[in-house]
Amino acid sequence: MATTYLTRTSGTPTNALKWTFSAWVKIGNITNDTFLLDFYTDGNNRSQIGFQNSDKSIIVYEKVSGSTSQLFQTTRKFRDFSGWYNIVVSCDRTLGTAADRTKIYVNGVRETSFSTTPDYPAQNTNGIINTAVGTLIGKYSDGTLYFNGSMSHVHFVDGTAYPASTFGSTDSTTGEWELNTSPTLTYGNNGFFVLKDGNTITDSSPNSNNFTLGGGTLTKTEDCPSNVFATMNRASPTTTVYTNMANGNLYNGDQSPNYWNSIPGTFAASSGKFYWEVKIEGVWGTTSQTSQRHGIANLNVDLNQKVGSTGDVAWTDDPIAAGWQNSSGVRYSNSVTGTSDYPSLCSE
Repeated sequence: MATTYLTRTSGTPTNALKWTFSAWVKIGNITNDTFLLDFYTDGNNRSQIGFQNSDKSIIVYEKVSGSTSQLFQTTRKFRDFSGWYNIVVSCDRTLGTAADRTKIYVNGVRETSFSTTPDYPAQNTNGIINTAVGTLIGKYSDGTLYFNGSMSHVHFVDGTAYPASTFGSTDSTTGEWELNTSPTLTYGNNGFFVLKDGNTITDSSPNSNNFTLGGGTLTKTEDCPSNVFATMNRASPTTTVYTNMANGNLYNGDQSPNYWNSIPGTFAASSGKFYWEVKIEGVWGTTSQTSQRHGIANLNVDLNQKVGSTGDVAWTDDPIAAGWQNSSGVRYSNSVTGTSDYPSLCSE
């Protein structure tokens, strides 16, 4: 969603002291502070839920009348670019125990370790979230800090503080946190449910609190919490090839004819049959590029060289050395270039 955001103006809340936010998030990159949800009146009255660039932690921040009214920053870092996180923030300002008034859950587990001493919201005092102000998804209101990644099943509930178990459950076999596609919720006046299936910004709750596309292009992707797709892996050791990576790490722009570094995918396999599709369209679709190569390699391949240049075997029981095939049909494997001596590395 880089440079893309959604906007609406909220109304009078059912109960400003209680609210819940839940979203499934797949990170594309975090190079700046980046925000998932933003309620905003002005610079002295605002509240955000997002990621802190300095250490990739989750942050919940609120300022009222120029003073910080609540601040939470997790100790845990979030640097997984391959999977989806379910982030739930549940707030009930009526509770007597300060530490229970705002709860943060990631994939069903409550975050209890914070990098700085939390500022807990005062009991029975309204904040900025869930008031009649501007509401943004995917952007910081007082600047140009956008969320870089994908979002799905975004819920906001006005008037009830729900636990994470409302929005997902743990698979008894795999231990993975799974999406609840149809949670039972009482949304309240300001509640909404967007990005339910694909890129729809029409409210799927009973409220019709529809959003407007404030900027950018909201692109539908088949990659979703219940069907995760492979992308390019920004977390790999190489650093010179990520300048123009975008669209949830599905796109990488031109780097330089001298950059022979490789970008691995987020999925690995040890057996079976697999395929992937790649479209070569040049620099942001404007110029011809035919020097890109796509192939297969083992897990300890040197990503700072041409894949296949050092005889990197794909699997110990497979005679095919690691390598690639370019758009002209030329194959490169085990330091040898050819057009017909090696099994095809692609379907065409």
